[in-house]
Order: sequence, then C-alpha cells, then structure tokens
Amino acid sequence: MLISPDLAYGYSLRPYRIFAYAVWILVLCAVLFFYISKERGKKKRLFSAVVCLVAGMCLLPFVFRSNSDIIYDDMNSEGAGREISYYERNNITSPDACPEFKITSYDMELKLSNVLHAEVKVSVSPSALDIYGFTLYHGYKVKEVKDESGRALKFKQTGDWVEVESAGETSSLTFSYDGYSNTHYSNGQGAALPGTFAYYPRAGYVVCADADGYEHLTLDEPTQFNVRIKNRKKFFTNLDRTGKNMFSGKTTGLTIVGGFYKEDKIGDTNLVYTSVGRDVNEIKKVFSNLMETYDRSFNTIMVAELREGKYLRDYGDTLVFTGMSLTGIEMDYFLSQVPEIRADFGLQAYVFEYMRDTFASYAAGDKSIGMNTRYVRVEAAADKYGDEYCRKAIDKYLYDESDTRTPDEFIDDLNRGTENIKN
Repeated sequence: MLISPDLAYGYSLRPYRIFAYAVWILVLCAVLFFYISKERGKKKRLFSAVVCLVAGMCLLPFVFRSNSDIIYDDMNSEGAGREISYYERNNITSPDACPEFKITSYDMELKLSNVLHAEVKVSVSPSALDIYGFTLYHGYKVKEVKDESGRALKFKQTGDWVEVESAGETSSLTFSYDGYSNTHYSNGQGAALPGTFAYYPRAGYVVCADADGYEHLTLDEPTQFNVRIKNRKKFFTNLDRTGKNMFSGKTTGLTIVGGFYKEDKIGDTNLVYTSVGRDVNEIKKVFSNLMETYDRSFNTIMVAELREGKYLRDYGDTLVFTGMSLTGIEMDYFLSQVPEIRADFGLQAYVFEYMRDTFASYAAGDKSIGMNTRYVRVEAAADKYGDEYCRKAIDKYLYDESDTRTPDEFIDDLNRGTENIKN
C-alpha cells in the first residue's frame, strides 16, 4: 500500500483524537484517586467515580465520529478499492442521455462541519426543458430540489446522477444535499476539494470514477461562481476573496482548500501554500522563475494537498500545484498545457523537445531489446526527416484538438513524412 498522508489536514488535532488523549489522562487520575480513596473516605471515592464518568463521556466522540473523519488516498489500495467495489457492487450504468443544457452560474452556500452541507443554486439554459440531468458524486445525498419560485421538484438520484423533473419553465434549480468523500474531504477540520471533482452539480451525465480511479472533470468553459463557506476557520479558493470565507469569480473548476495553509505574495500574485513541510522561499523562487520563463502571470498560485490527477493544473488566472517535489515544475507546467485527449503522449513530447539526448537513449535502449515503442518510432522519423520536422509536427498535433488521430496513428504518419508543417 502506498501511504501519502495529507500534511495540511492535521490528523492529530481531530476532536476525537483529543478526547482519546483525555480518556487516558482521566483513567490514570481515576486509578490514582481510587487507591487514595481507600484511606480517605467516601468523598474521594465519589470523586473517582465522577472522573470515570467523564472519561466514559470522552469516548463518545470517538465511538460516534463521522466517517468523514476517515481520510483515504485514492492512490492507495484501500481508497481505490472502496471506489471500484462501489461501482462493481451497484452495477452502475449511465442513464439515457438527457437534453443538452448549460449551467451559466453557481451560487453556493457550503457549511463544513461533521460533513459537507450544501445549498447550491444553478442557473440553467435553456429554461424550458422537461428533464435536467446532473452529475453529483454519490457520497452526497440530495434532500431537496427547488425551482426559482421555491417549488419542490421531483428528482431521482442514482449513483452519481441526479435527474430533475421541471414543472414548467425554470431559470434556476436549487439543490440541498449533504455528505462526504473519504478522499476529497470537507469537514470542520479542513477541506481538499479539487475543481475536477463533482462535489457540486455538473450538467449532463458523467462517470465520476472507474477502475483507474477518479475521472478528472472540469467545466467546458469558465463559469461564474459566488461562494460562501460557513466555518470559523479560514478557507481558500481559486476565486477572488470578497469577504470572510466569501468568494466570487469565473473558473472551469472550483477548488477549495482549508487546514494548515498560509498566504503570501509573489510580486502581485497571491500565493496559498501548505504550511507544513514546505519552504516558502523555495516556492516563491520556483514559481517566479516559471512565470518569467513562460511569460505568464496569475492572480493566484495554490500549492495544495489535493488528489488532482495532474501535479499542475492551469485554470487560466489560477495555477494549482499538487505535487510533492518542485524539482520538475517545468515539465509539470508543460503537461498542464497539453489537452486531456493528448495526455498519454505529453511526456514523450516533452522529453523529445527538452531532453533530446535522453529521448535518444530511451529509444536506443528499447530498440536493443526488440521493443518497437513510441520512442523508437519517433527516433526513426527524426533520423529520416530531421529533428525540426518532428518538433513542429509534434507541437501541431499536441494542441490541435480537431485532429482525431491517436498518438500511434500520428507517429505512423510522422514516419511517412506526410505531416503538413510550415518550414
């Protein structure tokens, strides 16, 4: 099992753990008073009994604690196994396709306590559909859906999907739900909610997870969010802060973190980072160099403890880094710019572009043991047509999402010399 504890969570400070410490202290006191009371009368015995009673009461938070206290890494066998077994056990299949629509804005009030309690209003377009279909992770249970007039609507929640029946034309729907995820947690201790996770309703039916882990879901275009988080602790998002735990702005995925985090600045850029196990001076230096190298500026950079799928995700005006080491940040940034449909070819493209000798050595090694890998085949094309031809062709293919070829089909064409590139 791969163990990777969340440094921002503060496991030892969970209330049930503090009560557990108190139990041992009180039990020791009770034992001491018990022996003392043998010689000093009934008052001491009564006090000893009271101490035992208090110790017993301290066990209650431990016994009745919420499952949202149990945090898994989706990369370890237990966390991943729980998700896979859920889908296999329930034989979840996607419902029939619903009519297409867009969510034009979100208004969210999130209360983080024992679990996540959410009231989320989504503005929808078009407004005259009979059925609206949404994706919401199955760990969150919908209690009620209302239209803009406050009228309760019929809905059906099946696995990760919620089907809502409208009662005439409606411009918005308000969901009330609560629940938790053991990987992407949100409770009174903190939050680790990546923008790629369906903890708020998404338009249409999408699979949230499969045998390979969580799907990484982002919105098709930047969407307006207005968010209020009800908790006495300070939380952080990839939106502009407008008040105490209040945020507003546009993004393709709302990211929320809370726990052991601090704020700083890199020039005019806001920096949010895990305050445990991180050197803020190193963070500033690395991201300052990155912005200078790629001529980019960001409103916010987040160095967070999240299970995001990518070590670096670019939300436009916000950059979210979730890796352990800052050493390969240039490669992480390169891969963050590669469209999802080209993700499995991104690493080879990076090595060819920026680590040419390493690419050649990989190709030679694979060829020596009779393997016809992508490294071998791209190297063959470079031998025939030159590095510059391959670089331009690879760059064009990576970012042209209208090109429907698979990476292997592209490499076959690369070896034929048929790529139409400008010299």
